[in-house]
Amino acid sequence: MISIVVALLSSCSEAGAPGSATWESTSETVRSLNEVKAALDRVRIDKSKVNALLKPPLRDSSGAALFGHGIQSGLFDEDLCKWLVIPGGKDEAADGAAVKSSGQLEAESCSFCTVEGAKIPWALMRKGEDRTVVLCPNSRNWPMFGDTMPIMFSDGETPTIVSFQDMKRDYQITEDEWKDPAGKLFGKKAPFDHIYE
Repeated sequence: MISIVVALLSSCSEAGAPGSATWESTSETVRSLNEVKAALDRVRIDKSKVNALLKPPLRDSSGAALFGHGIQSGLFDEDLCKWLVIPGGKDEAADGAAVKSSGQLEAESCSFCTVEGAKIPWALMRKGEDRTVVLCPNSRNWPMFGDTMPIMFSDGETPTIVSFQDMKRDYQITEDEWKDPAGKLFGKKAPFDHIYE
């Protein structure tokens, strides 16, 4: 936990500046990632919920679509909506009751990328060298964090704050890829190759 706090402090500067999330928004993002990961873990250990993930529409859903369908079908609680947005960003939390009724969660009410529904149990079992990212800010929110990004690895108990330099060293991610996550990282390059918006 100390390393997360140190990384957060070093990544924070002037509020609202591109690439420099505030201490408050970054720490709240870490909390949100913890809450959303806990929700995914609860699904993974419930056999009936795992079975639901293997069927349409959840099977191929990720990001906002996954959470919208998941809340409607009871995989996730309605109050998860408040944890799906990053404070300080442009996204706004949806009304959980409305999502439960419609099964629709607007893209602007979900700040994170996720693994596709059917792959959640498999992804959460990946450890060590085989670990993969299961949650991270989506491309709309990615620029807020600049060169230090809060992400949740499959084997993480808590979110990890990674720098571009970490990812360049460990995964050979280029600066061009880092600046275009939707086009060049998500669903394409490890460790982001199993997450989608």
